[in-house]
Amino acid sequence: MEAPTQQNWTVHTIVLSIIISTLCTLLIWSGLIARASEANLTGHIDSMPSGTLEGSWVVEGVNFIANSNTDFRQDKGSFAVGVCVEVEYAGSSQPYTATKIASKNADDCSVSSTPTASVTTTETPSGTPSVTTTVTPNSTPSPSGSEQEAYGRIESMPGSGFVGTWVIAGVTYQAPSNAEFKQRNGPLVVGACAKVHYFTNTSPLTIRELESRSASDCNGASQTPGATPGSTPEDETEIYGRVESMPSGLVGNWVINGVAYNADSSTEFKQEHGSFAMGICVKVHLPTTGSSATMREIETEQEYHCGGSDGGSAEGELYGRLQSFPANRIGDWNIGGMTFVASSSTGFKERNGAFAVGVTVKVHFTVDSNGVHQAREIETKFANDDDGSDDDGNGSHEGAEGHAYGIIDSFPADLKGAWSVSGIPYSTSDSTTFSQSDGSFAVGVQVKVEYYLDSNKNRVARKIESTNDNGGASSATHYKVFGYVNQMPANGFVGTWMADNNAFVADSSAQFKENNGLLGLGAYVAIEYSIQDGHNQVHEIETHVPPGAGANSLIGQIDDKGGALVSAKVSAAVWNISGRNYTVTPATNLNDALSGLGVGETVWVNSYTAPDGSEVATLIRGITLVETIYLPTIMQ
Repeated sequence: MEAPTQQNWTVHTIVLSIIISTLCTLLIWSGLIARASEANLTGHIDSMPSGTLEGSWVVEGVNFIANSNTDFRQDKGSFAVGVCVEVEYAGSSQPYTATKIASKNADDCSVSSTPTASVTTTETPSGTPSVTTTVTPNSTPSPSGSEQEAYGRIESMPGSGFVGTWVIAGVTYQAPSNAEFKQRNGPLVVGACAKVHYFTNTSPLTIRELESRSASDCNGASQTPGATPGSTPEDETEIYGRVESMPSGLVGNWVINGVAYNADSSTEFKQEHGSFAMGICVKVHLPTTGSSATMREIETEQEYHCGGSDGGSAEGELYGRLQSFPANRIGDWNIGGMTFVASSSTGFKERNGAFAVGVTVKVHFTVDSNGVHQAREIETKFANDDDGSDDDGNGSHEGAEGHAYGIIDSFPADLKGAWSVSGIPYSTSDSTTFSQSDGSFAVGVQVKVEYYLDSNKNRVARKIESTNDNGGASSATHYKVFGYVNQMPANGFVGTWMADNNAFVADSSAQFKENNGLLGLGAYVAIEYSIQDGHNQVHEIETHVPPGAGANSLIGQIDDKGGALVSAKVSAAVWNISGRNYTVTPATNLNDALSGLGVGETVWVNSYTAPDGSEVATLIRGITLVETIYLPTIMQ
C-alpha cells in the first residue's frame, strides 16, 4: 500500500494516520530491540528531568535513562520539551541507556503534522528500514547505504581549512562546505583519532560530520555499549585546581586549591599537558565512595580550566587560525584546533578584515556546565601572508615570520646560501642584511635570525646579526625560536610540534605556559629547546600575543631605547616612543624592513596592556611618512 502523503492528512484520515504511526513506531522499536549495541533516534522531547539532565527522558514516546556518562550537547539550542534532539543509546529494552543527547535543528525532525520518531536508515531493495550500525574502527566503510559511521586515524587532510579531501584509516572522503566539524577532544590533525559520519551513495564518500575523539577510540577495541569514551564514571567526581604543594615522588600528600589530597601507589598520573609543578593547573579524579581524599587519577590540564573551582566557570582566550565557521555566524566555529559555539549574544568584530578561512582571529570564551566552549567575542586580527609574499606591502609577513636566537652551525664563505643555526636551516641572498657589530660570524657564534616563510614553507633569513642576547633562554645550551604553530600533537601537548615548518619534540618533562592565550594552531609561541640525539627537544613552549594583534597602536618617534632591564632573566627593556613607555621583550617583532629603528626614527608600535598596567610591545615597525595631514580638533 502506498504511504499517504502530507496532503492526505485530513480530519477524515486521523484514524489511519494513528495506525500508520503506530506501525512505524513498532517497526522502529523492533529494529532497536534486535540490536544489542548502540543506535540513534531523532525526535522531539516529550519529557525530561527537572533541574538536572540526568534521569528519565521520553523522546517520541521512547523511554531513556541519562546518567553521568551521557554526553549532553546543546550546540543547536537548549533542551526543552518539544525541542528536536538526536539520542544515541544502547540496550535491548526500554528504558534504553542514552550515551549522547544532542539538540538538533527543527527541520532535522519529521515534517509531518504529527511528529514521529525517526532513525537513520539504510534503504534495502524491499524498502524495509534497518538501523545504521557503527563500522568497526579502522575498517573500510560499506559501499551501500545512506549514512554510516567509522573511527580511524587521520592520514591526510586539506591544506587550509577543512573543506576538501580527507584520508582516514586508508579511506578517502570528501568534505563539502556544509559539513560539520567538532574539535572537543583535541585538534583535527594528521595522526588524530576521528569519528566520521558519512554518506555511502557518493564516490568519494561524503562527510556529513567529522569529530575528533580520544586516542583510545582508535586502538581497534570495540566500544562497550552505553559507555561514553572519556566520560566520568558514575561513582567519581572531577575537580580542577592549581598545585600548591606536592611530594617529590608524586606519591604522598598534595595540596590543590587549599585542599589536601592523597596519592597512593594505585593513583594514575598523567602529564599530557606538561609536567607536574607548583602552580600548574590539574584535574583531580576522586571516587565518591571510600576515602574521598585519595585520588584515583591526577592529570595536568590547560590553563583556562582553572578559572574557577571547576570547569563550569572557566574562561580563556585563543589567538589562532580560523578553520571553519557557519555562513550565518551562529553555530560551531573551529579556531586553532578547538570548537567554539557562537550565539546571537556573541560579539563579532571585523575591524582588521573580514572573517575567512586562514585568517588569524582572537576568541574570548567561557565554558558552560556541559563543557561546551561558548564564544563571547570573535575578532579578526590579520589576514595571514602565508604564500611567501608580503601581500599588503607593509614590511611584515603576518602569520608567516619569526625570529630565533642560537649559535651558528655552518654558513657559506660569502654569507649567501644555506645557513644552519642551532639545528634549523635558513637561506640567505642579496636581500639579506648581515650585521657583525657584536663579533664576526664564525661557527659557535651567537646570532639572531629574522626570517619569513617562502611559498614552499622554507625559512628565508631577512636579517642575521651577531649578538650577546640569547632571547631569554634559561641555559647556555638552550636556544629560542619565536614563531607560529602550524602542527601540534593530536592528544594533549606531548609529541611533535611544528612551528614555522620546523619540528620540535616535547615529552612529559616539558613545560607549557598559556599566559597570553591558549596553545593552538596558529598561536604565536616562544619555544625553548636543545639539540638531543639529532632532534630539537622542547624544554618550554609559551604563548605570546602575535605581532600586530595587540589592542593598542601608535605612530610615533623613538625618543629612547634600552632603559632599565625589566628582568635579569629576560633581556626585556623599556623603549620610550612619543613620550610613552613600552616594554620590549624577546618576543617583540622588531621590523626594520622599510625603515630604521634608531632614536629619532618614526615607527608604528602595536601593544597590549599587561595585568600590571605596563604596555608590552608586540611589534615595532619602522615606517616612512610621505606626508602629514593635520585635522582640526573637535571639542564636544
